[in-house]
Amino acid sequence: MTAEIDELAAMARNRGLKLIRSRVRTAGKRRFGKVGLLDGKREPLIGIDDKGPNGEPDEVEAYLRSLDETAWEKSVRHKRK
Repeated sequence: MTAEIDELAAMARNRGLKLIRSRVRTAGKRRFGKVGLLDGKREPLIGIDDKGPNGEPDEVEAYLRSLDETAWEKSVRHKRK
């Protein structure tokens, strides 16, 4: 699981975002393995509430990949003009 989280952190950094990991280290606790994303201004984007990260790694990965698709679609439209 740590390798997956490290890959997500790298994906976020490449997009100018910051991945926040839960500090809970006990399996079975509510926020164990949770993550969230912050934008460049350190404002919450996805998977973060007042108490910290609460998003699933899969949700964050899907969000990061959707950013890639959006950027790709914009570049294709831009080149056609």
